[in-house]
Order: sequence, then C-alpha cells, then structure tokens
Amino acid sequence: MFTKITEKIVGNMEKHNMIQTDRISIYKYGINQMLNMLLNIVTFLVIGLIFHMTLETIIFTAAYIPLRTYAGGFHAKTPFKCWIVSAVMLIAVLPAIKYANLYIFDILALAGIAVIIILSPVEDKNKPLDELEKKVYKKRCLLTLAAELFIFVLLWLFRMNNLSVCFEAVWITLSVMLITGKIKNIIINHNR
Repeated sequence: MFTKITEKIVGNMEKHNMIQTDRISIYKYGINQMLNMLLNIVTFLVIGLIFHMTLETIIFTAAYIPLRTYAGGFHAKTPFKCWIVSAVMLIAVLPAIKYANLYIFDILALAGIAVIIILSPVEDKNKPLDELEKKVYKKRCLLTLAAELFIFVLLWLFRMNNLSVCFEAVWITLSVMLITGKIKNIIINHNR
C-alpha cells in the first residue's frame, strides 16, 4: 500500500548514507510494515472514537493481535484488503460489544475458545508452517489465551463487564477467522 512512500523514504536514507546499500530490501520491508501498522492503529482509533468506545477498541486490539499472530487464520490477499477487512471487522465488533447479551456472548466465547484450542495454528499459503513451527505457535497461542483468560476473570470478578466482554469478542472473532482460514485452505488444497 505504501510502496511509493517507502521508496522515497529509503531513497532519502540511502542518499544521506543512513543505511547500507546491501540492506535496502530489509529497510523497505520494515518501513512498509511500520506504515501499514500505523495506518491500522490510526484507523482503529478513529473507529473507536466514532463509536465512543476508544478504551474497548484498545483492549480488543491489544488482546486480538498477539493471539491472532500465533493462532493464524484467514488472511486477505493484499495489505489494502487486510486493512478493509480489519476495519469492517472492528465496525461489526464494537456494536456487538456495546449491546451484547452477556449470556449469549459467554456461550459464543466458550465455543470460540474451543475452536482456538482445536484449530490453532491455521497456516496461510503465504506463510506455511513446518511441524516445529506449528508446535511453537500452538504453545504460544495457548499461553496467550491463558493470559487473556486470567485478565478476563479479573475483570469479571471486579464486575467490569464492559471490558471483559472485549476479550470474549476477541475469542469469537478469532474463531471465525480460524474457521474461515481452514475452509480457505481446504478449498485451495482441493483445487490443486
């Protein structure tokens, strides 16, 4: 998404002898990733502000990203499509958090946790995992999930339902991404 901007930044860095020429591709990749991440953060914060749910947006994002990193799941084909999917996902999640029937959310979250435990990690064709990576990612996913469950319980005990429900939304959303990613992988493998 930021190819031209990245090219200009790296070009200026090279022009001013700030980087080594043999590492240009590494700098381009890093700067491009940083700009994409910055766009996502700004977009999420704007969406959170529009819904008057900035804290919930921050909690959802802070819990979703590390778990998603290790669990995997559906990935869009381009950074732009990923940005759109992420924004639409958050726009759908925030009203669900705000108006959630806690009993239904509890049931869906338990189902989501089961899906995460059973399916993770779900690899993508652009990021295949070998057997060792699958074991490492599974372990990290489960440790992250356990930490989130601990925080969830603390929030629940202190009757901070408006915040604890953010974690449930993460588990529900991630389980959908895992199922979608698994289905996508089956379709791709079937068409080969």
